[in-house]
This record gives sequence, C-alpha cells and structure tokens, in this order.
Amino acid sequence: MPLFRDGNCPPLRRWSEPAQIAGFAACAVFINLIAGFVLTPLQFTNPIQVQGVSLKPNSLIPSLLMEIFLYPAAETLYSQWLPLFLARFAKRTPLIQILWSATWFAVLHIKLGPAYVLHSFTVGWVLASCFLFSRKESWLKAYRATTLANAAHKAVMLTLYFLFY
Repeated sequence: MPLFRDGNCPPLRRWSEPAQIAGFAACAVFINLIAGFVLTPLQFTNPIQVQGVSLKPNSLIPSLLMEIFLYPAAETLYSQWLPLFLARFAKRTPLIQILWSATWFAVLHIKLGPAYVLHSFTVGWVLASCFLFSRKESWLKAYRATTLANAAHKAVMLTLYFLFY
C-alpha cells in the first residue's frame, strides 16, 4: 500500500479528518496486535501486557491521563516531527523518512524490552505514515492527526489491558 511507503493515498483524502485519524489508529492497533501474536509464542511479552508497566496503581488516574494525553503529544514531537523533519532536511525519500521515524520511535521504547521495540517499530511506521500523509495539508494537521491517532491507539491498548489482565 503506497500510504505506508510514501504517505500517499488519494482515496483516503476523501475521508473526513476524524475518519482518517480513526483509520490510522485502527492500523496501529492492528499491526501492534499482529506483531504481538507473532512474538508471544517466542516467550516475549505481548503488547497488551506491556501497557501495565507504565501504570502506577497508587495513582492510576494521573497515570492514565499521562499515557493517553501527555505521552502521545510529546512522542509526536520527538518521534515523528523531529526525525521526519531531519530526514526531509537531509533530502531523503519518503520511505527513508518513515524508516528513520519508526526506528527512532522504537529506540525510544527500548526500556520496555526487545519485543516491545519491534512492536514500537511497527506502530512508529504507521504513525510516521500518518504524519507524512497529513503533512501534505499542513504541519498542524500532521501533528494533530498523529497525536490523536497515537492517543486512540494507546486508549484501545489500555482498554484491552484492563479487560484481559
């Protein structure tokens, strides 16, 4: 799909912005779960279990608010905007821009273990594609759409965590 290769997808441009965001969030959840199902038989922690690591039982509400609102906003700045800006400044192709962003996103999640680095890489690829796709309209839309897609992805993963663990 060209969307995940260079950020182009003309049919997706006809969707409303909330539908685009929901589509990217659904892709992030889907790819994260697929990576989890592949890695879990290898005795790696699945992506749903990892969600509990960042939650602090004695301050659950502030932890949830940070996980769903603050972290996506910060991650979009330093995991999508910055690497994509640097790659674009270095005159790299869109595919290399996405690769740089996804790799940086994965490296920033290394503290959660090697399996989660792979999960983060796949999610980072989707979020970088979202940023490139939305950037064609404006940088503000790219930031907003990517942040909201990441927040929705985290909200779904946390909901799955609370339902199954």
